[in-house]
Parts: sequence; C-alpha cells; structure tokens
Amino acid sequence: MARVFSLDTAAEEIRKNLARSFQSANVNFLIGSGASYPAIPSAGAVEEEIASLFETGDEDAAYLKLYGLLATIQAPTNKLIAGVADPNNSTVVGNYTKYLGIIEAILTERRTTLLPKQATIFTTNYDLFIEQASLPYLAMRLNDGFSRVPSLTGRSEYSSRNFFTTTSSTGNLYNYKVEIPCINLMKLHGSLSWKKDGDSILFSVTNTPLLPAGKTAAQVKAFVDAYAVVLPKTKKFHTTLMDGTYYELLRIYNNELDREGTLLVSFGFSFGDSHILGITRRALKNPTLRLRARRGMDDTTTADSGSIAKREPVKATILNVLIASPSDVPTERDAVESAIHEWNANHHAETGIILLPVRWETHSYPWSGDRPQAILNKQIVDSSHLLLGIFGNRLGTPTGKAQSGTIEEIEEFRRTGRYVALYFSSAPVPRDADPNQLEALEQYKKQRQQDTLYSTFNTADKLRKLVTQHLPKIVPEVYQRVRTGAGIPRQTPCFLFIFGVPLGDNDSAEWLMMLRHYGPNPAYNCDITFYDGDRKNIEHEWLVKHPNSPYPPPGLAGESQKRVHVTETGPEGAAGSFVWHPLDPNHQHYTVSISCRDGVFEEKWEVTRVNGILRSSITVERGQQWIQKNPHLSPLVFRYEDPEFVRAALATEMPKEKRGKVVHPGWKPRYRFEVPAAIIDPNGNVQVVSGVKLPDGNTQTDFGSWNLLTKHLGDDIP
Repeated sequence: MARVFSLDTAAEEIRKNLARSFQSANVNFLIGSGASYPAIPSAGAVEEEIASLFETGDEDAAYLKLYGLLATIQAPTNKLIAGVADPNNSTVVGNYTKYLGIIEAILTERRTTLLPKQATIFTTNYDLFIEQASLPYLAMRLNDGFSRVPSLTGRSEYSSRNFFTTTSSTGNLYNYKVEIPCINLMKLHGSLSWKKDGDSILFSVTNTPLLPAGKTAAQVKAFVDAYAVVLPKTKKFHTTLMDGTYYELLRIYNNELDREGTLLVSFGFSFGDSHILGITRRALKNPTLRLRARRGMDDTTTADSGSIAKREPVKATILNVLIASPSDVPTERDAVESAIHEWNANHHAETGIILLPVRWETHSYPWSGDRPQAILNKQIVDSSHLLLGIFGNRLGTPTGKAQSGTIEEIEEFRRTGRYVALYFSSAPVPRDADPNQLEALEQYKKQRQQDTLYSTFNTADKLRKLVTQHLPKIVPEVYQRVRTGAGIPRQTPCFLFIFGVPLGDNDSAEWLMMLRHYGPNPAYNCDITFYDGDRKNIEHEWLVKHPNSPYPPPGLAGESQKRVHVTETGPEGAAGSFVWHPLDPNHQHYTVSISCRDGVFEEKWEVTRVNGILRSSITVERGQQWIQKNPHLSPLVFRYEDPEFVRAALATEMPKEKRGKVVHPGWKPRYRFEVPAAIIDPNGNVQVVSGVKLPDGNTQTDFGSWNLLTKHLGDDIP
C-alpha cells in the first residue's frame, strides 16, 4: 500500500524526509485553498450551499453565491496585479516564495541523472500567488502550460502538451549542458489567468473590477460565466470530465500518482473535492506511492490531541475486495461494503490488514479503446485480491467474452487462482423478473454446484451477517496467498524498450535505435533515457584519474546519452526512432532507464559480432523500488540471449580510428552476412531486413536475435 505521513512535525525532520524523497522520487504537490490563507479566506460549506441552490432551482441565488466566492479571490488578485501593498497578500506571497525556494534548492542538488530536475504542483486554487512568488527565481522555470513562442499578436495558448519539457543551460566555455530546474504548475480547476477564446484557452492577466452594489442577476451571471474555471456547481465531477482541458489535467494527475516511486506532498488541501479524492484513493493502491500531508503553509507545529500530528503513521497491508454483481442488487452491494468496514474496525489493529471495498461505481473512470468490461478488468479486476460475488434474480448482460460482466470477473479470478466467494439470493422472485435471466442464473448456479461451495441469503441484512461471519476465515488465506505471491496474476506491464539495427548495411557506422512496444495494452507517459555504456565507461575512467574534476571534459567520448518522451503508443505502429553512432559497431553496450505509467524498468542490451554475424543479448527487469517491495517475486520482465552471443568488455578509451562504414540508407542487402539492417525508404518508413534470398532460391533468416525483436512482444514472454 502507499505510505502516508504527516508533515506537522519538527522542521528538521521534515527537511530530512523531503530531501531523501526528492532525490529518488517523482515529486508532486497537491495544494488547496488553505495554502493561500489569510489573503483568501476559507470557503467553508459554500460549495454545498451552491449545489443545494442549483438543485432546488434557485439559480439566481446560486449565481450570487458563486459571485461572492469569485469576488473573495479576485479582490486580493487585483491588488496583487496593481502592486497595491496588502499585509495578507505579502504573507501568502512570502510563504509561497520560501516554498518554491526549497523546491528549487533540492531539485538543483538532485544527484540522480535518471530523473529530470522537475516537480509538479497540482492545485485547485484560481489565484496567482504561485506565479507571483516564482518571479525572483531566475534560475528556475515555472511551466504553467502556456506556449511562449514569439508572436506578433502576443497570443499565448494553453495546452497540456507543454508540460514535462526539459530545458538545459549551455556553458560558453565548455559547451556543457546543465538541466534547469522546472516546476510544472497544473491548475486543475482553472485560473484567473485563463481566458476562454472559442476552443482555446489564452493567457490573460487583467485587473477585473467587481460589480457595484446594485448589480442585476444578468450582470452577476455574465460576470461568473466569463471565468475559465471549474465552479462548484452541482455534479462537479461530471462537469470536469466533460471539458477536455480539465479532464486531461485530471488524467495527468492520475498517471503521475500511478508511476512507480511517486511522492505526493499535500498542503492546505481538505480532500473535499470528490473527483480528486477518488483518484487519490485509487492511487493509494500503488505500493511505492508516498503521501505526506500538511494543513497549511505556515510553520506551526502544534496541534490538538486528536489531530493527525499526534498520531504515528501505521503500516498496513491493503487487500482489494472486489464486490461483483449484476445491477439488480444495489442494497446487497451496500450491505457487503458495510460488512467489510465492520471487519476493518474489529480486526485491522491486530492483523495489520485493511480491506478496501472495490466497486465499479467508485473505482472505475472514463476510458476508451477496448470492450467496456475489458477496461473494467484492467482498472479494478486485475488489481483485486478477493472477489465477493452476489446474485439476485439476474445473471447480467453478455460482454462478448462471457455471459455477463460478473461472470467474466469471476472466471478471471478462478483462472488466476484468486479467492472467490459467491452468494445467491433465496428470496421470493418478483413477478416482473426476466424469465430468461432467471433461467440463465439457474443454469450457472447448477454449474457452480459441481466445484463451488456457496452461500444463500434472503435479505440484505442476512447477507451482511454472512459476510461478517465469513471474512475472518477468508482473509488469512487470501493474505497468505498475497504474501507468498501464489494466486496473484502476473500482470504483463506495458512500456517501451529500445533495440537497434545497422542503418543501411551490416557494417554501417550508423545504427537506427527503435522504440519498441512491449505488452498487450497501450503504454502511457514513457520517459526513456538511453545510455551508451562504452562512452559512459570512458567518462568514468577519466573521472577516476581526475578525482578533483566534477565533470569530464566536453567531447571526451561524444554524446553518451539521449532522452525520449512518448505520451502514448500501442502494440501496433511505430513509437519512434533515432540515429546513434556506436564507438565500435562490433561491440556495443547499452543501458536504458524506462519510466512508464505501468512502472519503472531497466533494460540491458549488448551486441557482439561473432564470425561475421551480429549477436545480441537483451534483458528488461523491474526497477529497484519494485524489487524491494516484492522480494519474493522475480523482477525479470523479458530476457533473450542469442545462443551464439559472446559478452565483450566495455570500452576504456576512444578508438584510434572510426569504425564501420557509411552507406546510403536506401541500400539493398546482398546475401552474405548483410542482415539485420534498417532501410529508410523515400517516404521515411523504416524497414528492418531480417531475411534474404540466397542464390539457390532459399531464404536465410538466422541472423541473431532480430527476427524475434522485430515482432511485437508482451503477450507471451519468450
């Protein structure tokens, strides 16, 4: 499970904890309105009041409340823009300035090169205090999502694609690149600096005067609707999702929390927003997520005896309990969830186990690209440890793969050896029950009698009591399976890895490094860093001989690494490529650091020419944090080594002459030792040659590992 800490502790302890976390984690902040106090007062229960007014049809009163909410934010912002002195504004800007300074210092000192010097701030605040506080930090970039390209019109347009870009500073003397620290500022609910312009959002900071005392309802509505922000209207979650910009930011928030080795620091956020709370709750299933929470930006460390500051963090094992059923038993589903909460109250302290009820209503989220049930399987079924199945008078709707979604979930659990407990209703059948559904349910029940011991109930309360009675016997068995790794499905991760082929000829000095997709589903948010092991070793040898120099001289071994970011790619189609010049095409060593939504991975790839034929070895393993969390499981994801491969030593010095020949990329292969090779046709398409016709008419294809590696991998591990 995720680790949760309180930051209402001593300042020195906070500094040490954060310093350690910043060095090895994907750093994210979640900031709420409490961080901008006292310049902007707490909204209190105004959101509930506004929602209630909309639901009762009193739209004028609701808009008046919305105007009051916006006015409390716009008024101090007007002073900020105009440069008018205000003690509350000064306090908040000062707090944010210190806060950004700490982030800049830690990012600057970040020692790992596997992670970019970036942090991401997610905030629901509309105000501009963070933007103002960033102005003194000229050596740090605040990326607010707006393009800053030169334009005669001064038009600066917002796009989520502008985030997560890196900027480097190049020295005049040695031409050495140093990455500039960057903070990505993502305003989940919009900002006072956003202006709607058709289908676009533009950057616009203006001093907006408030309405006079005698304002009309029409003026109030026009004032409120002019803002490009998410307002606390009714059905706030659905409003956010229907707007492309807000949905994209929520998706990024969800993806960031799903990444391996993520740190989330929360300031002044009450988690009262249901959509953000839902995403954060789901992310707590990420075993490498670290969540640290603090109530405000000030340095106060005192708290009452009932606050989180007085409670020590408790480590626990979370078991996800999937509540599976057709749609006709909503009351029974609630009864099962109640029994789960009752088990937690009675047993979690002594067992160290917490049961998390998983329901499609609370744990699924919008997605596309597959069958609806297949999407649900990925979102909630694959990660659950125990299934409690409930049947009333329906079997459910066919999914294209099974008789119903519930049956597909049950069969997936049975196939992977996970625990399934089934409960069938014995209550009188209502007159309007579907006879076809009743017959299908009866047939399924008879099938299960052959291999399953199930229970029956006649009321929701009886079901609750049964589950309460059974859980103390079920949970220890499920926990033992999880602890030993038995009965847990091996989920094939989806990511990108790299392998290459000579560009144009088997003896080419240029190689085409191709990003290849692994896994059955799309890979998302992949940050890939490619390291040339031979060049890195030459740099290392030089540093060993020159201990007083922090960096090797520029150009010592040429370019030794390359970073690539791919937002999304699937099993079909190309994911990209780049040209590389190995020191010695006959002996190559590469390490690839891979960070995608499905986790962190490390690839080791070597190439050796043996008797004229290129032979290869490639291994992809899970990252160190996953290994530490799962010591009983193998970290290996994929491994292939050519039987004829011979390992060679790393280069220790630059070759005295350039090795390999330069050929035209449109070259056509001959029959002897001329594959694998890559050809780029006039249309820019890459073709990997892995077999050639011999003079006798036969096809020769035994040219190392490339026949395998040019195919899509991940459905079955070779």
